[in-house]
Formats: sequence, structure tokens, C-alpha cells
Amino acid sequence: MTVSDVVRMALGKANKSKSDLVGVLGVSSPAAVYNKMSKESWSAMDLVKVANFTGGKLMIVYPDGQQLLIQPEIVMTDKDAKTLIQAHEEAKTE
Repeated sequence: MTVSDVVRMALGKANKSKSDLVGVLGVSSPAAVYNKMSKESWSAMDLVKVANFTGGKLMIVYPDGQQLLIQPEIVMTDKDAKTLIQAHEEAKTE
């Protein structure tokens, strides 16, 4: 199952269509949504928006049952993530 399959399932569950995602994702046309679907080019922020739009939540669930909710305000850019990872690696070596 691909990420796009999960997005399709979420849309179906919420009785929404792919073209409804144009405004949600801030893209210019339905073709841009179809592009994301065919190329599997989803960002974390896209998935958070899809989850919120369809009445769901995006989470990381660990084997011990702990759950981390991913919300729009905590999704980082790649640069922010690299900086955080670098700081973590440096702290481990100290």
C-alpha cells in the first residue's frame, strides 16, 4: 500500500474527492493533486493537512503504545530537522 492509497482511503472515508484537496494543499489545480498522487510526492505537512481535512490525525505510534501527534505547527523544514539532528549527534559525543 502506498501513501497515495492511504490518502485515497482517507478521502473515501470522509466522502471527499481528490479535487477537494486543491484548496487544502494550496496547489493550483486538480492536476497538481493528481501529480502528487502519481509521483508519491507527499510532504509531512501535506499528510497533516489531509488528515485534518478528512477528520483524522497523523501520528507516530511506537510498539510500547506511546503516540506522538504530528500537528501543523510542529512540522519542521528539512533544514530545521538537519539542525536538530546535528545538535543531537553533537550532544551524544560530549
